[in-house]
Amino acid sequence: MSATRRPSREIDRLPKTVRDTLGQLLREGCSAAEARERLDPALPRPDAADIDAWRAGGYPRWLEDTARLEHLQALREAALEVVAGGGGALYEGSLELAAACMFELLKNFDPRAVREQIEEDPAQFARILGIMARLSDGGLKYEKYRAQVAERKTRLGRMLREAGDKGLTPERRAEIERELGLL
Repeated sequence: MSATRRPSREIDRLPKTVRDTLGQLLREGCSAAEARERLDPALPRPDAADIDAWRAGGYPRWLEDTARLEHLQALREAALEVVAGGGGALYEGSLELAAACMFELLKNFDPRAVREQIEEDPAQFARILGIMARLSDGGLKYEKYRAQVAERKTRLGRMLREAGDKGLTPERRAEIERELGLL
């Protein structure tokens, strides 16, 4: 085992709070010595040489993991905003999240890599197509549902306006209750 790998793995074994703080300090441009001095003295403090070794090995992995977690958190927050803005429909948020993930995959689309994957495992291509078809189908069904809900709301509003000051007849009330039961 090389001397440069051991300290990187030693820092990888430190508590996550220490690694996160150390990673943030290195991201801000601190030298290894500065980062060591700024770490909480109550927590384990690696040597500057260990920090330099981690910068070459574990730190790039930490950056990738952190970027991935931040991206997933942003997707989660976006899905929650969609759910909150759309009346709290969980399936709407899930469709949005799935679409965002598919976009992420397609953003870095490389036809040659896909062709190689298909040659290695043709069933994988069929699975991808199936997923995309289900995602599209789910979106269409949701749009149809939203249109039906909007139509029912319009109909209920019209019924209530027609009733006006006269009040609701038992028949009109039963009709409204049927419409509400469908929502």
